[in-house]
Amino acid sequence: MTIHSSSSYLHLRIAMVARIIAPSNKNETARKRQANMENEKYNGWSNYETWLVAMYWVDYLGNARREEQEETGEQIQWTEEQIRDLVWESEMAMANMTDHSAGLAFTLFRNAWRVINWQEIAEHVNED
Repeated sequence: MTIHSSSSYLHLRIAMVARIIAPSNKNETARKRQANMENEKYNGWSNYETWLVAMYWVDYLGNARREEQEETGEQIQWTEEQIRDLVWESEMAMANMTDHSAGLAFTLFRNAWRVINWQEIAEHVNED
């Protein structure tokens, strides 16, 4: 049995506690950074994820909506849900993923999907 001096034992305990506490401090810093990122605008859009969807989809969807209006002669407004579902299905098909996919890419995709401002996307798609 090894006997530790109280001084070395105290240093060991402090080091152990510091290791336990440090990750939560890092997690708190990461949460604050994420909150700041979510509150910042990106190129005039709510956030980076919304901007990225807009760059790929707003023009295409806006043109498709206008074509549908011309064909039907009716004023058409696409809902956030319609747009979100169409983009989801298209992106999933292009990436060869399903709702039951697993892995890093799918997890990152799902997490980014949650912060997209679909109302903002719909407003731009429905502009005349």
